[in-house]
Amino acid sequence: IAHQLKTPLSNIKIYSEFLQDDNLKEYERKEFNNIVLLSLNKLTFLVESMIKMSRLESGVIGLKLERDSLNETVLLALYEVQKKARNKNIIIGLNEIDKIIINHDKNWLSEAIFNILENGVKYTKYGGKIDITIKTYEVFCRVDIEDNGIGISEDEFPKIFSRFYRGRNIGDAEGIGIGLYLSREIIMQHGGYIKVNSNNGGSKFSIFLPNK
Repeated sequence: IAHQLKTPLSNIKIYSEFLQDDNLKEYERKEFNNIVLLSLNKLTFLVESMIKMSRLESGVIGLKLERDSLNETVLLALYEVQKKARNKNIIIGLNEIDKIIINHDKNWLSEAIFNILENGVKYTKYGGKIDITIKTYEVFCRVDIEDNGIGISEDEFPKIFSRFYRGRNIGDAEGIGIGLYLSREIIMQHGGYIKVNSNNGGSKFSIFLPNK
């Protein structure tokens, strides 16, 4: 984390000093302002991720379980990731086989689903596709999130939900390996579990939650 924080902090310091120069051209000022803003956004993301992880692990948060629509919670996560998907021309399809009302914390569960969707967008190429399916069974309900991205090798399946783990084939994609870890922790606190199935043609994350 110290390594991850170093770059945005350095950029903010350096380019803020550049911006003190009265002789800067307008296009230079805009460029430096954009760099500072991007660095601030990255810094905010890193700090918020660490806070969420810390709160979950220390038991500071208590899930507020209320009977609510799982479909609406999935939609909430979908709306939050929609802009990033549009930027890569990725289509997200929602297949609501069932309308499901279960006990869950809407804010935290949407966070878990958002992290998985965001990963799908991040590792799916321009013009790709992500499909979400919501279905219920007798004792549990299921949310499948399937993409046609780069995929995950089978030997990495047990590792991808670990803190700070990043896959071997992710290239230069940004991240610190907290998103899927947070998702698993949140889902487990709901009495559910998550599994993954993947190959070179993409990945499928399946969330199982008790529906009683």
